[in-house]
Amino acid sequence: MSNLDLIQVASKIRISSKCNTTIGLPGILSSRLQPNYPTDDLDGIMASIFEGLSYGSGDAVIGLNPVNDIVENVRRILEKFNEVKEQ
Repeated sequence: MSNLDLIQVASKIRISSKCNTTIGLPGILSSRLQPNYPTDDLDGIMASIFEGLSYGSGDAVIGLNPVNDIVENVRRILEKFNEVKEQ
């Protein structure tokens, strides 16, 4: 499915989540980004984040699901997330 197909199908599903923002309810423009890359390559993960943010879909919750959960690897990715947030 293309991203547009996924958006169309997902618009029919009602699932709400709460973090610092509420997503998934009718009338709330938001998205959840879960950037993954098979090797935890920072450039690939950042490309996924920027692609998701480029849709301009309101508030965004950015999740992390690393391939390698060694502390140093997770720290490296989260520091990059923080750089994106600060921009």
